[in-house]
Amino acid sequence: MSRTLMHTLKRFRNKVSIAAVHDDHLSSILAQAGLLEPILAATAKCSTCGLPLTLENLAGWLIHNGRLQPFCDRAICVTNISATETRPGNE
Repeated sequence: MSRTLMHTLKRFRNKVSIAAVHDDHLSSILAQAGLLEPILAATAKCSTCGLPLTLENLAGWLIHNGRLQPFCDRAICVTNISATETRPGNE
């Protein structure tokens, strides 16, 4: 994980609940969420910047307004998702 991403996550640790997933379980969790096939087929995109998502650059996902929103590990995307999640009314 990049140093910038680590800094961003630390900055938001008191505002956003972050659940960790071990690499051994990632594929099964992504399959349950409906993200594994789109990621492997290179059709999944970051909900913030539109960058194609891979297993290497996937930082996480959240559900916002009933939609699954995966996001990449670019610091700006993590920051934008964190800001969206912590806005009033988005609990």
